[in-house]
Amino acid sequence: MIQKLRQLVGSCNLETRAVLDIASVIEGLRPLCLLHVPKEKEQIVEHEIASIALKIHHKRLLFRYRDPFSRENTLRTNSIQKRNDGQEWVEIWVGPEKIDLINPTDLEGSTGRALTYPECCCANYEGQQSLAGYYQEYIFSLDSRFWQINRLATIFCGAMFLPDYFPCSLSCKNSKYFADKFINLAYRYLDETTTEIWIRNLMAPLTIWDDRLIWWPIWKINEELLIVDQLTAKSKKLSDIASIKKTKDINFTKPWLVPFDHLRMIKRLEIVKGPKAISSVQLQRV
Repeated sequence: MIQKLRQLVGSCNLETRAVLDIASVIEGLRPLCLLHVPKEKEQIVEHEIASIALKIHHKRLLFRYRDPFSRENTLRTNSIQKRNDGQEWVEIWVGPEKIDLINPTDLEGSTGRALTYPECCCANYEGQQSLAGYYQEYIFSLDSRFWQINRLATIFCGAMFLPDYFPCSLSCKNSKYFADKFINLAYRYLDETTTEIWIRNLMAPLTIWDDRLIWWPIWKINEELLIVDQLTAKSKKLSDIASIKKTKDINFTKPWLVPFDHLRMIKRLEIVKGPKAISSVQLQRV
């Protein structure tokens, strides 16, 4: 079954984490999962889903549009658009063969709840017209965050255990508990190496420095010192992530470590290039 599931995701060109979405249904963690696929992949996905003894319970056509205020794309029904200029995608609801009667109106009108996303996150999403507000919260909140739901890492890599939703904050305990279940699935349905790489990438430090978000995938901690490798670092201008307002709490000319719980003891940042240290700075405290 595990090998068939991996083949399904590969043959349909789905993101790797779709393995975990489908596995959560197979393992009975939730009754349904949701796949979004380009219209031209619809038939092959239907065929592959049938091959692993699952059933498609509902489908609808959506249109993919660029979010004008963030780096994300959004899927919408065409009825809210003045003209059809979006790419055609299909929303596919997948579950076991036998399941209680499903009302498509409930699925479409309360998608997050049908997928058992945390209630706080469902309520926060209602009425959102853009995803820019999430990035404002994720980047600038002064609250400590959980690496298990680090959606900021997806700006730089493919690591993400959560299904494709935005937690109400990266401090959301309900989303953290939800992600823990998917991490356990990953060790079985992906492989140990991939899972460990994803964990390492999600735990990788992020700093804000000179109007850029910097991700440091090669890192280690020595007591209160965070040592990061310059050669492997990736960065993105804040303005390329989303239309967000800078907070007055942070001095953008000095490095600020985005506060994740596992990094709370860090006070200094040392940047190395290969075996050589090239700078050491005191991290900004807010």
